Amino acid sequence: MESTNTIPERWSFLKSQTPGDLGVFDRQLRIEGWKQEKVENSTCLLLGAGGLGCGVAMGLARMGVKKLILVDKDVVDTGNLNRQILFSY
Repeated sequence: MESTNTIPERWSFLKSQTPGDLGVFDRQLRIEGWKQEKVENSTCLLLGAGGLGCGVAMGLARMGVKKLILVDKDVVDTGNLNRQILFSY
């Protein structure tokens, strides 16, 4: 899997979000003491991009994490696409 430093087009809405911006992150910004800047500046390493890892990666991206590193030793196969929601074949 090739590494890229650009945000995929389907996640381009993340580029326009600022820490004080409501909208996509409205619910979590309402939590007392929530620091969206910490989330946005975090780097998350996920070991395994199968059924569970893909769901976790999607959740982290929706929370606003801008740098995700996914590591998986398996290959994407048509039999696994129902669980690996971040991949296409």
